[in-house]
Amino acid sequence: LFVFIHAYNYSYKWIQIHDLVEPFLYTFFAVTIVFAILSKILKSSVKSGLITSVLILIFFYTGFVKDYVLKLTGSYLHLRYSLPIIIILLVVFLLRVRKLHPSRIIKLNYFFNLLFLIYISVDIGISGYHMLSMPKVNLELNSDLANKSISQEMTVQKPDVYFLVFDEYSSSVSLKENYGFNNSSLDSFLLAKGFFISTHSKSNYTYTIFSLASTLNLNYFKNAEELNFPDDFGLVWKYIYQNKVFETFKDEGYDIKNFSFFNIDEHPVTDQSFSKAWALKFLLDKSLFSVYNLVYLWIDRKHYTNLLEKKLADFNNEIIKKSDRPKFVYLHFLLPHHPYVFKSNGVERSVFEYTKKDFSSNSEYVNQLIFTNKVIKYVVAKIMASDNKKIIILEGDHGNRYYKHSDEKTRNKYYDLNNDFKNLNAYYFYDKNYSNLNDSISPVNSFRVVFDQYLNRHFNLLKDTAMF
Repeated sequence: LFVFIHAYNYSYKWIQIHDLVEPFLYTFFAVTIVFAILSKILKSSVKSGLITSVLILIFFYTGFVKDYVLKLTGSYLHLRYSLPIIIILLVVFLLRVRKLHPSRIIKLNYFFNLLFLIYISVDIGISGYHMLSMPKVNLELNSDLANKSISQEMTVQKPDVYFLVFDEYSSSVSLKENYGFNNSSLDSFLLAKGFFISTHSKSNYTYTIFSLASTLNLNYFKNAEELNFPDDFGLVWKYIYQNKVFETFKDEGYDIKNFSFFNIDEHPVTDQSFSKAWALKFLLDKSLFSVYNLVYLWIDRKHYTNLLEKKLADFNNEIIKKSDRPKFVYLHFLLPHHPYVFKSNGVERSVFEYTKKDFSSNSEYVNQLIFTNKVIKYVVAKIMASDNKKIIILEGDHGNRYYKHSDEKTRNKYYDLNNDFKNLNAYYFYDKNYSNLNDSISPVNSFRVVFDQYLNRHFNLLKDTAMF
């Protein structure tokens, strides 16, 4: 209980508590098995409980000890040398517990129960204080969402709409200016297919959850700049879960498919959601599970390749599926976003290569982007091969937020207008009517144009602005 309540309390506005339910049940089951085995061996539930508790603390908090050693010494070397000592002390403790007199065991048991009841009470008290006493921040969308009227006229055939998001994909302008990389291969491919490229597009936000929430609600947030990172950022989940884009397509009779990382009302993700990944990060990032995960990824040399191929296979099955209703498909790839798992040729790198804090490596970003271009071309070609009328919105939700300057002093603030916001933004309309687009149009206006032009909705375009 202490471990999970403490993890939730650590960032309760960011974590959705239901994302912790499943890992809690798994952990409870595992702990119960360990306790049962020890009880069988030691013939004492109290001794078994004490030893199980120590093992739980070691499992969840080894990383914090490691970080503390690093802070004190500036190196993990001391921890490496002291690890055998820690193991020896643990063994001595376990043997000592086994030999303790029953009365001493009971006193020790009372002590630890009292200690953790105090810890749990303090954490609950802190959470209660936050919820009751701290000023509440209400994240709100601007109130100028148009849609003043809805025409009842029906189009002859509503087009299929594909929303393709490639996370952290910078614009060709940014790639040329900041990385010296010529992305003409992708640009030429898209133009040859009849796309319109918003050359000077800038994303409205540089955080994925805000960028997507803004795009899917066709609007800016009124007070997002007032939020504290990461504590208040969990307030945005509800705007993704219930959003205007999915609601509009539902009203228009579309079949909706969600191949993203976000749970959306009536359209949950098939894999792990983004919010749950963050909850598990807060819970397990400093635990021994991270070691297990490292070993697993080292053994499974094609883990991310298999995930990508499965996603593409599911998407392909959706494209070829025949339906009397138009379809809206949201497909989101964590590419070319770090970790930089893939080389430029698509070969998966060793886990020990891409876990070395390489998120600020410009060269590895470009290499993964080159591979991402192959994925984009594959997906676009598959969509173009279908017979139905189609619309494609292809975007990077933001630029590369981790661009590393040659001179770090030039980056005097976190957000760089010359790089972080400049995103890939391209459109394909089956009738090639791009009159409502311009070379600076941004994601907040993407669905406003589509709804107005093809679904007889009436939206006004907003000013294209980079917020934060």
